[in-house]
Amino acid sequence: MRKAFSTSASIALAILGAQSAAAAATRCINCNDTQMYNAARAAGASPSPILVWDPADGDVKRFRNYCGALNGVDPGTAGKGATGRTARASATQATCSLQTEELAVTTTTIDLGRALGEVWRATGGTMKGMIVADFSDVGFPTYLPGKPTAHSVVLDGALRGRILDRASEPDIFQMAPGNILAGPIEFILSHGDAFLGFTDSIVITVNVVFADGSKVQVRAPMGENATYVPGSARDNTGQLLPDRSDNMQDYNGRWYYPPGSGDDMNAFLDLMRQLGVQVVYGTTGQGTGVIPCRWNPESNETVCMLPR
Repeated sequence: MRKAFSTSASIALAILGAQSAAAAATRCINCNDTQMYNAARAAGASPSPILVWDPADGDVKRFRNYCGALNGVDPGTAGKGATGRTARASATQATCSLQTEELAVTTTTIDLGRALGEVWRATGGTMKGMIVADFSDVGFPTYLPGKPTAHSVVLDGALRGRILDRASEPDIFQMAPGNILAGPIEFILSHGDAFLGFTDSIVITVNVVFADGSKVQVRAPMGENATYVPGSARDNTGQLLPDRSDNMQDYNGRWYYPPGSGDDMNAFLDLMRQLGVQVVYGTTGQGTGVIPCRWNPESNETVCMLPR
């Protein structure tokens, strides 16, 4: 079974685990202590603690807002025992006098806030990042003694599923050493019992690179299974490798393979054949190395012309 990239599918910013009673948190960017205090007060009275997070430096503070006494009248008892106009007058006089006190924050929450701040800064506040994962040495038993390529991913649903499984696991960052996001995200994922969720979820795009230099992209949002990015398959020359489609028109286009890229060209032609496209030899009129693939609407067939 595929593992989710994170143990939480939370959309609202919340603390789970030890501080799970906290309400959705408030972001306060580049705020000092007073500004964070005021941001908490702006949330009004609440039965749950209020978290305020500054992504610029990762600081997290926790507050409690409640209604205190006003002019010696407890709002919780105002109007009791009275009826009619007297009760309404008492309740009006006993409006909430908002009280705010700062509460302790656990060490784990502090560390999570800092790690999330690193992600926020590294992604320019978008919480969307990209890593390059080298799959050249990853063994796939069904392809031994050879190795799969991006062409294989287009054709083989089982292989695509295995790659998505791998990209959905936190250890995908071990295949991208030195990436600035690796440390903080691995720390966040290791603390699923106190995960700090986001209004904007963390989304990692994984560029999967194979031994022949071909590549595909995988989108891995935290809290969800990774998904293949349609139209992302490229061979070693950077040429698009079309995804499987029921519409033959989707294979219409022109591809260019310069001298010295014969292996990539042959792999492309083999892919097109397996996708149901005819490959014929002839005069293309498109120049050396250009392979035009034309869709015929009358026959609903696509034919790729290979220069003689």
